[in-house]
Amino acid sequence: EFEIGQKMMSTVDRLLYERYAQIQVIAGEDALMDYALYQLPEMADQIKKRITRLSFLTGPWYRLWVVNTEGRIVTATDGNDIGLPVSRSSDASVAFKQALAGKTYSSDLVYDLDLGKSSIVYSSPILFEKNGQTLICGVVIGYLAWPIVLEVLQESQSDTDVILINQKHEIIAQKNKGLPGKQRHRLQLPSTTGSAQAPVISQIPNLGSQDMLLARIPQSGYLTFNRKGWSMVTATPNHKIRSEINKTIYKVILIVLVLGIVASIII
Repeated sequence: EFEIGQKMMSTVDRLLYERYAQIQVIAGEDALMDYALYQLPEMADQIKKRITRLSFLTGPWYRLWVVNTEGRIVTATDGNDIGLPVSRSSDASVAFKQALAGKTYSSDLVYDLDLGKSSIVYSSPILFEKNGQTLICGVVIGYLAWPIVLEVLQESQSDTDVILINQKHEIIAQKNKGLPGKQRHRLQLPSTTGSAQAPVISQIPNLGSQDMLLARIPQSGYLTFNRKGWSMVTATPNHKIRSEINKTIYKVILIVLVLGIVASIII
């Protein structure tokens, strides 16, 4: 069961890395660079269609913005956002400043009041060449659709509960649960939490009063995508473990009996 947690943590890391790479690819589109530079009115509809299409081809994203160097949204998947200052969102402001400094950025999981949803905010600078210099003419900001991460946890068909927690031990995704809201529940882990190599039996008040076999798999990141201090926790009811052990014992006994009978016949 613990291999499930390890596999899922690795899958989530790869998924987040792919979006980290995708936001850079979007920022590298020539059409977006031209629009960020010149903002020609006749290009507006074409660019909006393009960025809307990109929100489905990559991501998926709740929203994508192209922001000029003054911090104004010049095109967006939601036309109502066009013309607004990026400073209206503190999380987007951080993403904008990081990209304007030449960095590709990803936030922790944040709750956006306008969206009414939790998301990771990604950003990357839009670059262009001038007189042999690489300059920044704008920024692409994307809000990742968090259900794509929840889908990873639903892949487990076992009785093991799989829970993704952040550095504060807040639950940010859980198998068979909905999207995390603004108010997150903190997973009350025991003082000694098991690892995949050395699981422990304990109780988690959030998950009921029964004993659970627990393992905590820390996030390790993937390639250039740095870890955020998250962990994947697997929790299997102890009675399920005992049941599986008993089944295994019965199978072993049955095999031994069969072999004994076969041996006696041969002799």
